[in-house]
Amino acid sequence: MATIYTPQLDTIYLRNLNIAAVIGPDAWGRKDKVQPVVLNIRLKIDTSTSSTSDDINDTFSYGQMSKEITSQLDGKTFNNLQHLITVLTTFAAFWPGEDTKLQALAPKALLRVEGGLEVTHSIRKKDRYEENGVPQVRHVDTRSYSIKGLKLACIIGVNKHERLVKQSVNVDLRLPAIDPRTFEAKEGPSENWRTLVNRVCEVVEYSSFETLEALAARIAKTALDSFPVQEITVAVEKPSALSFVEGAGVEITRRKESYSGHPDSERTSDASRPRMTLDQYKRSKAKDEATPRSGGTTYPPMHQAPTIEQYADMKRKANGSNDHTGGFSSRSSATDH
Repeated sequence: MATIYTPQLDTIYLRNLNIAAVIGPDAWGRKDKVQPVVLNIRLKIDTSTSSTSDDINDTFSYGQMSKEITSQLDGKTFNNLQHLITVLTTFAAFWPGEDTKLQALAPKALLRVEGGLEVTHSIRKKDRYEENGVPQVRHVDTRSYSIKGLKLACIIGVNKHERLVKQSVNVDLRLPAIDPRTFEAKEGPSENWRTLVNRVCEVVEYSSFETLEALAARIAKTALDSFPVQEITVAVEKPSALSFVEGAGVEITRRKESYSGHPDSERTSDASRPRMTLDQYKRSKAKDEATPRSGGTTYPPMHQAPTIEQYADMKRKANGSNDHTGGFSSRSSATDH
């Protein structure tokens, strides 16, 4: 029985090919501004012949790849980053090889996002065909989108000192297999990405959780509730958590149905709760530690800072007051605020 030869596929790649192009509004919302775009290409191909012959004609030249990309994309104008990678797909799909992975990163596309906005697209050989001599690719949604390195600060952690001062957290979002046609607002996809980042900033910076798991789940739920996506992966990292570790974090993946009927669906957002200032919270905590724990005082859960109403109740009970007005005196209000 004859043995069927299956070639060993190797990889030809271009790493960090830099071009400049208009890809829709920039981070400040300005149109027609040229932005940097970084491309990474990985081409799965059989190199057995060229590795034996040592002849450039027996392989696909990465120099040729680079020239073709630069001539087609550099200095051109596109509606957005998704449009750029769609154009890249139209000619990259017919390079030799079995599978091609394309990544386009716009490092300056979003404010407060140090790693940038990235689109990844995979092209499979079986999805390529020709129609009337014109190369075509069947629509197979293998794209994924990433927002990398969103830098924020919030109250997070179980330790006493972590409950008093906000610390830095790094957030990455990955949204796989989005159909770009369903993610277009009236202002366009670029505006949608900015809106998503702004919502995540609001959720994180006004939150106060003990665990990264709970914070990551809240971010995931916010994105799934607010945007036409079915799945999201959220990674949250604390760079200051451990002295000899660069970062400690959690990564979760959630789908819309993950929150169907979940108790968290009905929970009031932390962002909607009135907050005390840091000085108010410190004074409240110092008074609490100096007051004997008797008389049935109810303390707020550790996953959130006390609301103003909770603080007033704690103050009344600690002082043995019968005042139930639920507010501050004019003197304390002027001092604390």
